[in-house]
Amino acid sequence: MRTILGFSSLVVATLAGSPSMAATEITFDDLACAAEQATYTLKSNPAFSAGFIPAKHFASTPSNLYFWIKSPQRTYWFTFGVGVGYTGISLGPVGDPYVADGGDPDNGPVVIEPDDTSSRSLRIYPMQRDFTVLENPPNAGDPAPDVWFAPEIGSVLWYSPRDVTLDETAERDPMERGVFIRTGCLKEAQPPALP
Repeated sequence: MRTILGFSSLVVATLAGSPSMAATEITFDDLACAAEQATYTLKSNPAFSAGFIPAKHFASTPSNLYFWIKSPQRTYWFTFGVGVGYTGISLGPVGDPYVADGGDPDNGPVVIEPDDTSSRSLRIYPMQRDFTVLENPPNAGDPAPDVWFAPEIGSVLWYSPRDVTLDETAERDPMERGVFIRTGCLKEAQPPALP
C-alpha cells in the first residue's frame, strides 16, 4: 500500500467537494490489478463501494464489463457508454446482470431508461493515480483505473433512485459527490454475467 499526501490529497479533497479532507490520508492499493478484479471505496463515505462484473460476451459496445455501486441499501448496476468528442463516459443503468430480460438467456439484463435529467448526471471519469483522465472504460484484462470521479451520480441516487434500479420501493441513497479509489483486488473476478 502507498499513502499519498499533500497536493494529491488536496486535489482529491477538491474533487470530493470537502476541503476538510485535505489532511486525510489517501491509501491506494499499489498492486497491479486487472479491471474485473478491482474494488473501490468512496473516499468520503466508505459505506459505498464499487467494482466490476465481467460479461460472458459483452455488456456494451465500449466495455465487456458491468460497473456496480453498492450502497448501504442496495446494489446498482450499469453499462458504459462513450460518446463522440467531449461527451465522455456515461453509465447506463441495468437490472441485475445475472437475470436475463424476459427470461431468455441470450438476452442481457433489463435496460432501465432514466429520465433526461438523470441521464445527464450519470457521467463518470476513470483516472490514473496522477489524475490523468482516461478516455475509455476498461475491458476485462485491462489495468484497473486507480480512481473513478463520480461528480453527479449521488444526485440521482438521492432525487431519483428509481431511475437507476428496478426496485420500485427504492428510497433516497445519500451518496456524496466524490471519488472512488481503488482499495483492493479480488483473487478472482466475479462469475461472468449475461449476455
